[in-house]
Amino acid sequence: MIVKQPSETRQISVAFGVALSAVVSVVITSRALISGSVLPTASAQAVAGSAVTLLLAGGTDGERYQVTVRASTAAGETRERDTEVAVIELGWETPAAGAYLSPAALIERAGIDIVTRLTDEDGLGRIDAARVAGALADAGAEIDGYVSSRYALPVTPAWPMLTTIAFDLAIARLWQARGDAPGGVAEAAAAARRQLKMIVDGLIVAPAGTTPATAAAQPQPVLFQPPSAGPTLRSRDLRNL
Repeated sequence: MIVKQPSETRQISVAFGVALSAVVSVVITSRALISGSVLPTASAQAVAGSAVTLLLAGGTDGERYQVTVRASTAAGETRERDTEVAVIELGWETPAAGAYLSPAALIERAGIDIVTRLTDEDGLGRIDAARVAGALADAGAEIDGYVSSRYALPVTPAWPMLTTIAFDLAIARLWQARGDAPGGVAEAAAAARRQLKMIVDGLIVAPAGTTPATAAAQPQPVLFQPPSAGPTLRSRDLRNL
């Protein structure tokens, strides 16, 4: 499933697996989850080898759409493919330190139905943005706590392994709130933490060009100036006070 925001114009690619010659039609239908929802528009339709690319704009927050693409093959046949698109408002703020994985990427990896199930405590059939943002922020902070001993933050260039680790940790946190996480979820989170420990130990090295952490400043000795010569207060002087 493809995830886009209502205000976003996103390019999508629909694969056919055979050489294509032309786009025949693009039809978009709504799942009618939201009353009064509007259809997205498709433009810039083009053949790119064995796929059709197009620009998808608009749509209603919370609605899902089926995009049906028909294209003719080089052999003169007409073939059809369907793609599911979910329109979700994803303008959620996450701390810069937790930017290893975007909300859209998490939803696309896990599936919108799973993320909805994990966050929709009120039974509204909608994703709870605050819960997703919180899980991503927590995962990012945990990653930073490990990798900052080796690399400068934020970590650049992008490190795909950290994206996967962020996903595993964030999903584990969302499941943890429910208390019924499948065994594979906990195992993936444990494996992610083992990888982070290997980064700290230098057994896993970041991609070339990643900035190393700046050496910690060494404490400077504090120098005390000895008192200048002169009258001093002796014990017998104290007795005479």
